[in-house]
Amino acid sequence: MTSLKTAFERDGYAYPFRVLDPDEASEAASGYDRFQQRARKIFGEQQRFKAHLLVGWMDRIVHHPKLLDVVEDILGPDILCWSSDFFVKKAHDPGFVSFHQDTTYAGLEPFDGILNCWLALTPSRKENGCLRVLPGTHKLGQLDHETTSSEANMLFFGQTAQIDVDERDVVDMELEPGEMSLHHMAVVHGSQPNRSDTPRLGVVLRYIRPDVRQIKARDSATLVHGTDRHGHFDLEPRPEADWSDAAIVAFKDAINRPSALG
Repeated sequence: MTSLKTAFERDGYAYPFRVLDPDEASEAASGYDRFQQRARKIFGEQQRFKAHLLVGWMDRIVHHPKLLDVVEDILGPDILCWSSDFFVKKAHDPGFVSFHQDTTYAGLEPFDGILNCWLALTPSRKENGCLRVLPGTHKLGQLDHETTSSEANMLFFGQTAQIDVDERDVVDMELEPGEMSLHHMAVVHGSQPNRSDTPRLGVVLRYIRPDVRQIKARDSATLVHGTDRHGHFDLEPRPEADWSDAAIVAFKDAINRPSALG
């Protein structure tokens, strides 16, 4: 029987994994709306990254035992959460994510010490723009990317991998609320617009081994399992209470780091 680690190293992706039950996923989806309402009051705008430093429900997801059991199978027992990142498409949202590699701007290395977990809080299906991957492309190394300027592209730089895509090779990783998919930092992936009446709400959690380094600048991360014997990242505190003064200070510091670009 092929292990998860072996299959992931071969394909660059794996899914689905049940993390939250449907009621927990629904509660988290409602929590997202409340989070953004409070964020607008405090910061004047919505916040996409590092919500786990501000509110307990996101902190609990980042530390969820079922999720970390899967992560440990691939990365081992010592795990840092480098970033949490909301990805939201409203009904009939034209927003899309061009095919790209996360390694292009992340600044993290080595690539095999990083794991992306995409957790669905609402249904994530082909018709509403689920995550899509090109299997095996993580083995191609760093591809050239073109910076594009489409307003509908949900990526900061509109980065698009210079690769010919055969739609017959694309895997649409459809998920039910509370299910999670995994994808390699270097696998080519993207998503299409939401052409349905159903909103798509998910959160990407990016986990790393403590031996991973950030080459851009001093960065921060949250220790979620095991120990950090390397000290390459400043360790972030867990929120003792939602929106506490200490949590807001930690959040403001973190979003000025490279990890705030997810």
